[in-house]
Amino acid sequence: HGRCDVKEIVGYPLPPQIAKKKSELCLKFNLKSITKPIFSFVLFYDYYTLSRISSELSEYHRVAFIARELESMQIDENSFDDVVYFDTIEELYELLDKLNSKIIFTKALIGHYKKVADLVQRYVNVVVDSTDIPQFFSDNKKERELFFDGESEFIAIEEICKNAKKFLVRYSEEELKTLKSFSSKDNILTWYEYTNKVHYSNYKRELKEPYSLVWAGILQPLSYPKKFIGRYLLESAKIVSNQNMRFTFMLPPSFSTSMLMVKSDRDLYYEFFYEAKLNENIDIHFGDIPQKAIKLLEKYHFGVFPLIQEKDRKFYRNIIPSKFALYLEAGLPIIVNDCMIKLSSVVKEYNLGIVVSN
Repeated sequence: HGRCDVKEIVGYPLPPQIAKKKSELCLKFNLKSITKPIFSFVLFYDYYTLSRISSELSEYHRVAFIARELESMQIDENSFDDVVYFDTIEELYELLDKLNSKIIFTKALIGHYKKVADLVQRYVNVVVDSTDIPQFFSDNKKERELFFDGESEFIAIEEICKNAKKFLVRYSEEELKTLKSFSSKDNILTWYEYTNKVHYSNYKRELKEPYSLVWAGILQPLSYPKKFIGRYLLESAKIVSNQNMRFTFMLPPSFSTSMLMVKSDRDLYYEFFYEAKLNENIDIHFGDIPQKAIKLLEKYHFGVFPLIQEKDRKFYRNIIPSKFALYLEAGLPIIVNDCMIKLSSVVKEYNLGIVVSN
């Protein structure tokens, strides 16, 4: 459903592997070798779906994982040739200068666009993946300023458009016109996260009542405006539970720290906990890295998206979230609202599940 050949991203020919040798760089950054990585993943925060990408790449190419050290970072370190954590941006730049990778791959998220913009201005070979810039398309200037820290992150996205080797987004050509207007290069692509056969589940599930539905992903606090999905997800869970079906929120491992240990964060999700405690058909479960998450998803009957949505939520009409690939890898039929026009059309075309209306 829009899979793009890796050749389109990295360009060919790929440089040959060079002989491994120890160096001061290896000692300083605890690298296994100075072999030139073809791909270096640079992360400023947790990226739950990284393992799906890295495990496929590492089968063919040398891959390094470089990240700011976070307790919440959940990765399978065996998917990488080298795993390095940095403390400061200066240390990151020193490492990247010496590694001289063919491709630097990074993920951009609200709150981090400025760091990514600095990265693409410094290096010409940065591929940026971004999934959460719907507010970028808002015509409401005050709303943009609210979500993008004044206008600084909005400006940072423009810089990424101008300077990134490739900018991968989950939107259709219609929305891409806005982003492409900032760039003189043909570097902005619609990029939907694809499935990886390595992770496919062979589990043969039996569809029988009571049905069990799962949402695998993050939750947004109910204090957010209604257009965000947190409120719609909770309402979806209540509707499902009232029809004697089970609804489980399977959350990334990083959520367990804030939601369970930090009271101020826990209070933001209080209504979710309230329902999970008092409603026997609603449950909250903390997941694992993608390879293990597939196993956890096998016990459910359907993977769901919000079953209730605003008809005019234009931000999400053409997006296909990464969890769609996760559901498919787990062999889960999909239940999706027809407000998600692009995703629901794929589900209909390939008979992947059920499309519902409000």
